[in-house]
Amino acid sequence: LDFPNIGNCYEWTIWAVVTNNLGESCPHNRLEEAKLLTGEDDVDLAMNTLEAKCAEQIVYQACTSVEALDFENIGNCNEWTIWGAIDNNRGESCMHDKYIEALVLAETDDLEVAKAWLKDTCEAEIVYKPCTTVAALDFENIGNCYEWTIWAAIQDQM
Repeated sequence: LDFPNIGNCYEWTIWAVVTNNLGESCPHNRLEEAKLLTGEDDVDLAMNTLEAKCAEQIVYQACTSVEALDFENIGNCNEWTIWGAIDNNRGESCMHDKYIEALVLAETDDLEVAKAWLKDTCEAEIVYKPCTTVAALDFENIGNCYEWTIWAAIQDQM
């Protein structure tokens, strides 16, 4: 089993690899193969062992890049916007989820560290652009200059 290049360590992926490696001449099924490969008597224990071996050996490859996330034009750096950018740029063939992609991009195995790194990187690159203009706020007809009136006028223009 080529765990370094498997793509992910999800159970279904491991089962697919075991099944694909059996070959037509193998006299038993994937469940028995998993037990034989690991020396376990129980299928669940065998899968746990295979998942652990996979996690030790896998080498995740990035499916996107920080540049492709286009933080300069992302709009805002909240967590869900960043997750959306990662999801939108991973591509259909990416074998892992956005959380693994974040770990790979940030070169860490701690998701909180990856999230902080992505937010910091986003904040360093983003260019905030106004959604309206002062002229569009029409101060001549706004009625008063109370803060809440100005905020309402801005909101109406967005």
